[in-house]
Amino acid sequence: MIALLLALVGGALAQQPAMALPPLQGDAFRPSPFADHTFTVDDADADLRAVARVVVGYARDPLFAVEPGANTPPLVFLRDVAALYATGGVGLGPVRLGLTVPVYMASSPFADPELGVVPGDAVVDVHVAPLPSRPGRPGFAVIGRLGVPLGGSERSLGADALTWEVAAVLDGRFDRVWLGGHVGWRGVPEVPQADFVWDDGLVIRAGLGVDVHARWAVAGEIGTFVGLLGGTSVGTSPTEAVISASYRPPSGLEARLGVGIPVVSGTGVPAIRVLASFGFRHAKPEGSRW
Repeated sequence: MIALLLALVGGALAQQPAMALPPLQGDAFRPSPFADHTFTVDDADADLRAVARVVVGYARDPLFAVEPGANTPPLVFLRDVAALYATGGVGLGPVRLGLTVPVYMASSPFADPELGVVPGDAVVDVHVAPLPSRPGRPGFAVIGRLGVPLGGSERSLGADALTWEVAAVLDGRFDRVWLGGHVGWRGVPEVPQADFVWDDGLVIRAGLGVDVHARWAVAGEIGTFVGLLGGTSVGTSPTEAVISASYRPPSGLEARLGVGIPVVSGTGVPAIRVLASFGFRHAKPEGSRW
């Protein structure tokens, strides 16, 4: 599947003159190592000992600009984006430490095709659950995230300086149904655009998961970014929904397939997204404190 995604993007590379692309995260998707029911909405439980996943994805037209009041087609900065995200973490009681490193291969009508494979921003997660969720009882956690630029800003696939996020997570599992919510504030370098300024803002995510079988589950998630600082606006609040299905045999292995669609188009939200995740999750034995 990875070879297919890379071949698709490689064949779509345009041969137009290069130009500078805006140094921002043009693809908003970021899997979390601590999202056990969805791709991005964190859980607040405390039973994790170790997790490792590889997520591969394809996004079509995640970064574009529209001239206000003009009846012209959007100016697309990023056309096809294939990504591989290596993500993992460890847990000790209510504390978790995680790391996610993305690698992209993208096409653009304006970027130099010779740039080839580009690393995105590495993200370090610190997750603390002072009130871990239990079956039938909601849980609460706080999250701190630090994004470290590795060069993706050359293709609008990363920032050109450190980014950060602080968030609160509330989730609960009730019989076969899981519900989760994430509200946070993300700090990013200011990037002026033609009709808005890309700046800090509010991040909101929500997820719903349902066990349809002992080993199979389906889930839906939605996420949005609302720019609020400095009297500026991103014009819209880019919002994306993802539906997925997962399979978890008793061995601890897991696989998930998902499709993302725009709810509100905007920076970082593609016309279509396809995702696949493969990994392993090791939980502490029931009744163990650590």
